[in-house]
Amino acid sequence: MLSLFCFLSCLVVPSCSARPGIDFVVPAVAFSLTADYGIAALHLTNHSSVTLAKIDGGVGYKAFMRREDALPPDPWLCFLWRSCTRKPDTDAAETMINVLKASAMQYFGTSFCFVDIAMPDATQGNYQREIFEAAVRTAGLRQPNPSQNAGLVAVLANDPTDVELPDGQIVLAIDYSRSSLNLDLVCDDAGVLDRRRHEYIPNIGADSPDPTHLDAVDVAIRRILLQPFPDCPSWERTGHKKINHIVLYGDAIDNEAFIQAIKNVLGTGLVARARVREPVFGVALSLAEASYRGQNSIDFKGEAAFGCRWRSGLYAQNAGEL
Repeated sequence: MLSLFCFLSCLVVPSCSARPGIDFVVPAVAFSLTADYGIAALHLTNHSSVTLAKIDGGVGYKAFMRREDALPPDPWLCFLWRSCTRKPDTDAAETMINVLKASAMQYFGTSFCFVDIAMPDATQGNYQREIFEAAVRTAGLRQPNPSQNAGLVAVLANDPTDVELPDGQIVLAIDYSRSSLNLDLVCDDAGVLDRRRHEYIPNIGADSPDPTHLDAVDVAIRRILLQPFPDCPSWERTGHKKINHIVLYGDAIDNEAFIQAIKNVLGTGLVARARVREPVFGVALSLAEASYRGQNSIDFKGEAAFGCRWRSGLYAQNAGEL
């Protein structure tokens, strides 16, 4: 968990500086993998950011992202007998990763070696995390940091950079999309984040055919707000017993019925002060920025796949500015 704090803190801590003694830095790539689509974003050496692609997932991808129970592990050498039980999900994940990878390669005009990824639930042992991480390796890429929970990235991306953050904030991150609801209750101690509760519910998004699906949204938010709040590990005890602010992200957060539903639970004032930064692309953009700072810091020790650096034009001093 400490590595997660240090990685994400590069978004707000200026000490994540470029490695001394070198004449070049490298751009960074990040993928945000949602229930319906994947997004690729870059952070470039001129400190600008680029959103490259928003790729809609096919039927197989959407089924994979909604799967609650993991498929049985593949038998050894199953590919020889075409009996790999997880093939539908691995195919879906690999297709998405490869399309996003191709968009970055087209932009760079060359290959690259590292990508950071975020998803609704990147808890260790999560089935989707396991499949995506394998897909990244199969694509010849390596992750410089552990897979990230999208809610944590969204919270830090929405921390103000022009004011000093107070200690001991409790934040509710709400991702409401066409297809799903993703909730994270987060301790934010001046930019050090810890997720204390999480709930990810597919099929109750804005496109739900059930006219009462917002009742399920109401119930889910009330459930994640049940008192007492879990203690935050970076504090001696949780002093706050209420939500200090909320972060909204996702492709349907401007849905009027949804806004009214969360006002009924959280109050008009808290919702009016909600932090919203690039609700669709913000996670990928912020993750790319954090990855850029990490990869160009003195502490970076990531190892590329064999031969990747040799084949790429990004990792040589004459690579130019990208």
